[in-house]
Amino acid sequence: MNFNPPLSALAGLMSLCLSVLLFGSCTATSPEYPLESQEPYSQQVPSDSWMDLARTAEARLDYGEAGLWLDRYATLPEAELDEDFWFHRAALAEKGGDPFRSAEVRAKLLETRPDDIWLRIDLADDYQQTGRDMEALDVLDHTFADPKEQAYALSAMVTLLLQGERKLDAALLCEQLGNLTTGRDAQEWWQRASSLHEQLGDLTRATICIERALDGVDLHEEEKRVVERLHAFELGQPENVADALMLLRHHINPDIRLEGIRYLARDRFPKDIGTFEFALNDPDVRVMRLALEQLAIRSQVGRTEAIAPLALHEDTQVATAALRALGVLGTAADMPSVLDAMTPENRSQFAAARSAAESITGHTIGVGLDPELEERRNLKLAWWTWWKEAPDGAKLGG
Repeated sequence: MNFNPPLSALAGLMSLCLSVLLFGSCTATSPEYPLESQEPYSQQVPSDSWMDLARTAEARLDYGEAGLWLDRYATLPEAELDEDFWFHRAALAEKGGDPFRSAEVRAKLLETRPDDIWLRIDLADDYQQTGRDMEALDVLDHTFADPKEQAYALSAMVTLLLQGERKLDAALLCEQLGNLTTGRDAQEWWQRASSLHEQLGDLTRATICIERALDGVDLHEEEKRVVERLHAFELGQPENVADALMLLRHHINPDIRLEGIRYLARDRFPKDIGTFEFALNDPDVRVMRLALEQLAIRSQVGRTEAIAPLALHEDTQVATAALRALGVLGTAADMPSVLDAMTPENRSQFAAARSAAESITGHTIGVGLDPELEERRNLKLAWWTWWKEAPDGAKLGG
């Protein structure tokens, strides 16, 4: 089999061989900006050509080679190593994809230029690229006299924090930027803070931030209503039925859902029965009990599909509230649920079930208002016996 490598591969191989011949190990250093390895370039190239070779390499966009020649030049006693030289060296390292060397150079420059915001931002980017995230943040954590420069630094920190999935810290910095800036810039930072808090589940803080974003903005009536509703949602302070419905159906805090249903219990409103039936599925027993109480007042006789199963709820107060509702709304179809819930061992639940059975059927067994345990057991047995043997007319309350 013949193997004929492509011309591009041969060209790359020739370039590599030439580099080795010219540069040796391709590293150089200076006392001010040391490299980890200090092996010299090939001595076959005269030192007075090193700067020209660096310019030639940069002109053909070979930034790595250009940087290496500059490093070699920097070792000469007569080398002119001012800030412009080292800023240029860092830029070549960045263009050549060597953030380690650019960080090395910029860190030294920062010692004499501590208030250079752009140098700090570039160095932080170098650190971030080399996995030194904490050092990147430390570089940006600096107090600047100019508020605009302070904002630039904080903005860069927000970017780094988000890259590291530190959303809470980023949100707090966005709030700081909202206070530091003005006009549209401030609005955008407050909106960003609100979005981050919302992603973290802190809807109260998200609401506060969005209100800050809209502070002083001339809103249309509908936009104002959206903000008011959001405020009601987060603080649990409904101002109308729509607010209360939103709290009841969607809020994760049971105390605030309870505030929502309490508001709804004040008066009648469209589709209120369906709303309170929906509330029977709430995981908070306080919400369930209030919903049962309202259904007993508002619903129609025979509409008990959502109520009857709760007569056997594990929470005694929920079961008792369901039995009381069945006593108002129940029919003969609900009697098995009522009799199953007639628990002799639970005095209040037994009384509610007995009262419901009497209301549904119009039949009475026993006269004691508060019988003892043994009598309650006998009464339950008597109710079941009567129910199984009574004619249909009697079961219908006739």
